[in-house]
Amino acid sequence: MTMGFLSDFNDARIAEALSVGTAAPRSASDARHQPGKDAIRAILTMPVAIAAPDGVLRSEEAGVLAALCATTPVFQALGVDTSQDLAEDIAARIKAEGFDPVMRAAVVELTMTERRLALSLAMDMARYNPTFQIGDVLFLMEMQLAMGIQDDDADLIAEDHNLFGTTWAD
Repeated sequence: MTMGFLSDFNDARIAEALSVGTAAPRSASDARHQPGKDAIRAILTMPVAIAAPDGVLRSEEAGVLAALCATTPVFQALGVDTSQDLAEDIAARIKAEGFDPVMRAAVVELTMTERRLALSLAMDMARYNPTFQIGDVLFLMEMQLAMGIQDDDADLIAEDHNLFGTTWAD
């Protein structure tokens, strides 16, 4: 199983997603660039949305999210407490405004490299989330489209995380 969508459905949604725009690269070596606070918030929005799609960050999901932040270099400069405060703020915005407007605001802050990182972290959150449900996979697919990430790239990210591997079947 892959992240790719049915192509008839995919073409129109990708065109719409790409019209949202992408942040300009911040440097010539974008892949090695440390994002600013707005980009870090935007990156964190995606795993928070998987952890708290209803805007409520429960202790189980908060623990997984804290572990992701502690082990992801982009968040290490903030520290776990600041990352957790930021995650709670994002969850509150999702609860107040809904995920779609919060995600759309986040996406325009991100370069394509940062979008891939955000999707990767959302996949990590889904994989290690103790309350994982099949609806999370559909949510990840919506994120992929909204961020304008091509199916092949999303498939590679999913394979890297063994998102649909034997660990789910066990």
